[in-house]
Amino acid sequence: MNTAPDRSFRVVAPPPLVFLGGFMLGLALNAWHPLTRGPLPVIAWVGAALAVVGVTCAIAAALTFRRAGTGLEPGTAATTLVTTGPYRWSRNPIYVGMTAVSAGLALVLNALWILLTLVAVIVVVQQGVIRHEERYLSDRFPQDYGAYRARVRRWL
Repeated sequence: MNTAPDRSFRVVAPPPLVFLGGFMLGLALNAWHPLTRGPLPVIAWVGAALAVVGVTCAIAAALTFRRAGTGLEPGTAATTLVTTGPYRWSRNPIYVGMTAVSAGLALVLNALWILLTLVAVIVVVQQGVIRHEERYLSDRFPQDYGAYRARVRRWL
């Protein structure tokens, strides 16, 4: 199994750091100038459920990669195209999970800024990570990845 970094495949930053950076920026902006006031108990419960679903989705996707014996981190050589588990419904279930966790925690914390910075995070991940991953996978698995792209959505 070759999991050495593939130098032809680079991303703007590790996706967890992009999500964490956006979350922390949203949290800081919320502390500086909250856009909402007071707790919203029903919304907090919805947010907690969304965060749990997100964590579950990301973990299931990571375990699916591990079982397939291929590299999980962007820039790591792919030994196989993973299309099972959560990858049957989304080409990027880990990013879907991280998005759900961020959105869920924003609701729990009643921090609208986190949702606003999440929009920027999604754009950065789409342009700076997913675009590169898709190009790499198209080159590495031309027929299989083309068929996979045709039947499975990028996000949901």
